[in-house]
Amino acid sequence: MFTIITPCSRPENLLKLAKSMFHIPYFRWVVCYDLSKVKEFVFPISVNANICGIEGGVMGNTQRNKAIEQIFDPDEYIYCLDDDNLMHHDIDKILFYLKDVRYDIITFDQEFNDGTIRKGDNPTLDHIDQAQYIIRKKIIEPYEQDHGADGKQIESLVNKYRDKWLYLPITMCYYNHLNK
Repeated sequence: MFTIITPCSRPENLLKLAKSMFHIPYFRWVVCYDLSKVKEFVFPISVNANICGIEGGVMGNTQRNKAIEQIFDPDEYIYCLDDDNLMHHDIDKILFYLKDVRYDIITFDQEFNDGTIRKGDNPTLDHIDQAQYIIRKKIIEPYEQDHGADGKQIESLVNKYRDKWLYLPITMCYYNHLNK
C-alpha cells in the first residue's frame, strides 16, 4: 500500500491537489489539518480520505506525525505531499520500485517553478525537500518541530539505512507548485 500524507493549512488547494492524484492506483490519502489555522474543515470534494486535525506545529510537522500514527502496516510506503503542491503526472513510474523489498527509502529529483531541478542524490539538510522522498513506515521517525525537520530526518535515515536507499535520477515532484 502507498499512503499520501498532506499536512493542511490551505484547504482551498485540496481540490486541485486531489484532481492531480486521480491517476494513481491503490493509494490511501491522509489529510491532517492544523486546527490553529483551519477552524472549520470541509473537504472540497467527495474522496476516500482519512481526515484528522491537531493544533500547531512548525511547517506541518505536528500534522505529519499525527497522520503517521494512523498508518499501521510497517511495510507501507509514505509520501508527504504538502497542500501547496500537485502530484507529479509521472509519479506512477516510482510505484514500480515500491514492489522491491530491498528499498525502504526512495529519493528523486524536484522541479522548481522556474524549471530548474534539485537533485535527490544528496539527501541532506538544505539539499532535499519533503516531496523528494518516499519512505516505509517501519523506519520513519517522528518529525522534529523545526524548519529543517524533513531534511534532518531523511539525512539521518539514509545514513542509517544506506543499503536500503534507492536514488532515481528522474524528476518526480514539484516545489510549491500551487504557491506560484
